[in-house]
Amino acid sequence: MKKLLRNMIICVPVLGILFSVSAFGQRTAQLRSILNNFKSYRYSNIFLYKLDDASVSAINPLLGTPEPKISAAANRSKKKDEISEYIDNGDDPLIEMKGLNNDDREFIKYYYNYRQWQDALFKKAYIVTTRFKPDEPFTIIGLLTSTNDDSRARLDECIDPPKKVYLTGELRRIGSPDTLGVAKTLFEYLQRNISQNVSENITSEAQGLGEGYLIPRKVGDTKIVNEDDIQQYLRITEGQPQDYNSPNEVTIGLFDVLRYRRYEPVNTTMSSYGTAVDSTTPIIYNKWLPKYGVELRQGFEEINYPSLWSERLSLNVMWQSYKLGMILPGGGASKLAKDIFKTERTLTSAGFGASGNFDFPMKIVNQSGVFTLSSSYVFGDPVSNPIYTPNFNTGLSYLPRFHVQGHYSFAINVDENHYFRFKLGGTFFMMEKWYEPMIPRPGRPDSAGAIRPFLTDENEAIASISSRIEYMTVNNSVQWGTGVQYFDGAGLGDLWMQVALSNEFHLRGEVKFFRTIFRNPKPWENANVFMPSIQLLVNF
Repeated sequence: MKKLLRNMIICVPVLGILFSVSAFGQRTAQLRSILNNFKSYRYSNIFLYKLDDASVSAINPLLGTPEPKISAAANRSKKKDEISEYIDNGDDPLIEMKGLNNDDREFIKYYYNYRQWQDALFKKAYIVTTRFKPDEPFTIIGLLTSTNDDSRARLDECIDPPKKVYLTGELRRIGSPDTLGVAKTLFEYLQRNISQNVSENITSEAQGLGEGYLIPRKVGDTKIVNEDDIQQYLRITEGQPQDYNSPNEVTIGLFDVLRYRRYEPVNTTMSSYGTAVDSTTPIIYNKWLPKYGVELRQGFEEINYPSLWSERLSLNVMWQSYKLGMILPGGGASKLAKDIFKTERTLTSAGFGASGNFDFPMKIVNQSGVFTLSSSYVFGDPVSNPIYTPNFNTGLSYLPRFHVQGHYSFAINVDENHYFRFKLGGTFFMMEKWYEPMIPRPGRPDSAGAIRPFLTDENEAIASISSRIEYMTVNNSVQWGTGVQYFDGAGLGDLWMQVALSNEFHLRGEVKFFRTIFRNPKPWENANVFMPSIQLLVNF
């Protein structure tokens, strides 16, 4: 009992920390992703307003870097106009001008800083609101900024994507440029700007009415997948190329997965990945993160051990980009690894355990990518290893007790149909070595009861840099993808292909392949492991 409590004390805080970190930054992630996607506006139930130049100038100091202050020495310079002209023309006044004193040099430094500050200012700003009728209340969804100063630029050239997105909460925390004190916050200032018809309603241009060229198809175009679009990151990782027209998904896999998920649109009038309530365009449900789900999964891919060979069976609950699970006793259907695929079972299992996996954006800098954290811990003593490993009249059994993994990732979209996700980080796990006598003891079979452990210092702790590359193609009659993971001198590859039998039914084939690359197999590993599976996906 004491050992169980000790293990729980170790495991629960780890999972709690992972959950707390993952919750950071996700509250507004999907809405921010919607506003970053220009195609959102074509079918969305919103208004889009363009701020006038005076308003842009007024709010610029509130959202950017403060204007640099001129020092007293720089202000004493008698050659300000001449220095400014040289710098504006791209010349270096330190080279072109003669007789410069210290005040002149101070002004040169100031003016370079001023020009840099001026170039960083946004040149245009747009307000996104709920759709409303005159004199009706409305809600500001966000503010978009753009550095495009070309007056002839199309709207998609200005905000596809915008320089930055400010949501309602941020606008309420920023002060107002209103010197009269009527509007206390930037949010109130923008509301008055719209109510007084200072801003121009450009919704028709945003939704492409009469503009066939507004959203042209681009060839050879590569874009970073926005960090707030966590669902697209997960779709690349899971290999989910098809769009769901219904909210429920069931996956039946042979031999390693059984899953149900429920998708529901975000409760907002702004919809980039579906439609507004008054639109006839079908909703694409899996453009949002799943509301909840449950899965029974076989595999320990975090340390490169796939499917049935891993002796790891877990029951997971899912919501949004979070996954918490219970590791189940026994090896699940691992017996099939030997019976069907002729793969020697070299690991063992123990009692119940706990696991967690979290994907979240970390708002350190803009476009900082998506982080993935996962951890697991197994309680109890292991059962006898299915395959004996002779060693001085004993049988050795190997149990992966604990693991933790952290990856930073970013994703790109090439020509809208090809997605890549790149992961880099580190992985640590503890492999325990257990033994039991090979010589029968009176009244007790060899394989009965718990196994006595080796000395702790003979257990093996393994830590190494780990990385993974994932690829998925969409909009093909046969959709496919692949992934390659490297950790501790070994690789795990997977390849899948998916065919649509109908809008509701999809058939998927997948193979996973483990191989040691830069080292010999460890005592609990096979040099090569090949694990195929077949899955039926139902969307209803």
